[in-house]
Amino acid sequence: MEGRSLEGSLKVLRERANLRMVVAALGLAVSGLILLWISASFQWNNNTAAQSVVRDVGSFLSASAVLTFLWEFWGRRAFLDEVLAKVQLSDDIRSAGLQKIVPSFHTGINWQSYFPKVKELDILFAYGRTWRATHLEELQRLARKKGARIRVVLPDPDDPLTVGELARRFEYTTSELAKYVRDAVETFKELRTLAGRDGAEIDLWFFQGTQQFSYYRFDTIAIVALYTHRRARDPVPAIICEEGGSLFEFVRQDFDALVRAGGLARKNEMKEAS
Repeated sequence: MEGRSLEGSLKVLRERANLRMVVAALGLAVSGLILLWISASFQWNNNTAAQSVVRDVGSFLSASAVLTFLWEFWGRRAFLDEVLAKVQLSDDIRSAGLQKIVPSFHTGINWQSYFPKVKELDILFAYGRTWRATHLEELQRLARKKGARIRVVLPDPDDPLTVGELARRFEYTTSELAKYVRDAVETFKELRTLAGRDGAEIDLWFFQGTQQFSYYRFDTIAIVALYTHRRARDPVPAIICEEGGSLFEFVRQDFDALVRAGGLARKNEMKEAS
């Protein structure tokens, strides 16, 4: 009831405002027309300057009336709609915690800025061969950092359906894809050896299913990398979001769900590596 009452009050106020604008515009139009009629009908006795002033004022008032009508019934509403749309978009971006979107996952992100202070790194990817090679030194430094934690979720290389889907997507054979995943496992086993007892805690899980995208969480920043449905290896965009937004929370909850559902990858092997 209160909502309908408020809406009705706003409608009355809008109608009153529109009526005032109509009256004002009509007043300007009538005044302008009268002045134009005076300038054309009266004998000015060669006082052309006064006649020009009256005529110009009349033209100005008439034009103002037309512009008032156009602004009130078209321009102002279009302007307000645009402002409200941008305000809504700004609110949506703030709610999502979106920092920026880059056109290329590999070249559009300053990865080096995230590694020095990170304490908790969560990773979900298919195998990340290029990413691992590029950032191996940063990963090694993080592995040596006391109190740090690295958690990784990889596709299960022993699950035929999981490997088959990824192999088809990346145009590899199933044996090639499984090898790339196992290479990633070895990388993190080596990092755990490097960490020893005084370094970072490093855990690895396998999951079975279709991977939709990759993501990397550096403490309060998450980077989501999309996949392309095209066969060509074109650059893919990435989304960078921060803690407090819905996108970041989605990444956090999704990763935690994968950890709960997936078995700890080669638990015994990881212990032997330490």
